[in-house]
Amino acid sequence: MPHHNILFLKQRIYEIGSALLYCLNTGTLRIPATIINVLSVDNYGNLYTLIQRPEYDLTEAEMQFPVLLKLYKKGKPFFMEIQGLAVLLNDGELFNQLMHQMGNECTRRMENIIIVKLKMETIYYYEWKQPSPGNGIKGLIAQFFQWIRRASSISFSLNLNTLALQQRIG
Repeated sequence: MPHHNILFLKQRIYEIGSALLYCLNTGTLRIPATIINVLSVDNYGNLYTLIQRPEYDLTEAEMQFPVLLKLYKKGKPFFMEIQGLAVLLNDGELFNQLMHQMGNECTRRMENIIIVKLKMETIYYYEWKQPSPGNGIKGLIAQFFQWIRRASSISFSLNLNTLALQQRIG
């Protein structure tokens, strides 16, 4: 059963649309940090994207690794960090299905790219609180400092493994 906040998080992920993917693998062979476009997010906390296929052959153990996604888009009053386990998939049928969902024809060749299925385990969502307009010079100064700080005043983390939701308002 999907978590009740996954629909909200899916909407926010699609709003941003892209992310920085960091491989947290401590092994010798690592996927370099790369910018990804989110293709699909399902109701069970799986995010699908494509990356450039590594030039070296990966062993079965290297096909799974922990990752960190950082989602940010200029002008949006929120940003997200997602931690989870990525699995590299070499599935032509899934590739065609994902491309069809996005409305793209199969113009890319499967030999240069590989599908990443990310099981989102922990999601950190941060929202910037907009300053309330104040009166006179005090309100202007308060808005100025709030603008400079851009502090994350509303945030929550969602652990999809234990389905524990923690919310902090500051």
